[in-house]
Amino acid sequence: MNELLHIEQDKDFPDKFYGIITSIKDNNNINFLDYENNIYSYINNKMRFPFYFGIIPQTYIEDGPLSFIFFSENQYSILTKIKLEPSFFIKVPTGEAVLNIVFSEVNSKIIINKDNIKNILEEFFNEEISIINNAKNILINANNEYHRKYVKIIKKL
Repeated sequence: MNELLHIEQDKDFPDKFYGIITSIKDNNNINFLDYENNIYSYINNKMRFPFYFGIIPQTYIEDGPLSFIFFSENQYSILTKIKLEPSFFIKVPTGEAVLNIVFSEVNSKIIINKDNIKNILEEFFNEEISIINNAKNILINANNEYHRKYVKIIKKL
């Protein structure tokens, strides 16, 4: 699992980025992990969420990688690597922690506005969420923080 957090990002990052799906749509729990290989779940017994959820490799914010969500009519499986485009950033307080989520777009026929997303997420998490328009700046900062924490030393032979 640890290797998933360190997958190289897309050459067009932050305009496009790679994400790893950790939870599939039409489920009632989301799974996310941290850099110490801990897997956490958030479960809602009353509702299933209609989106895919995952982590963004090579990002670091508040002790873990950034998360992403996207809607799609296509079927994807867990641990699929997918190329996405950031739309906006969402902060979700979940009691002890805050989920930092990039809402993303993939080639899809599903078009959802911010108000609908906000309503869905507030209903699922039972918390008021905050939406920030520019997700690219968050991606850049989280990627820079990742590189500060996880410096790779390469020896030339």
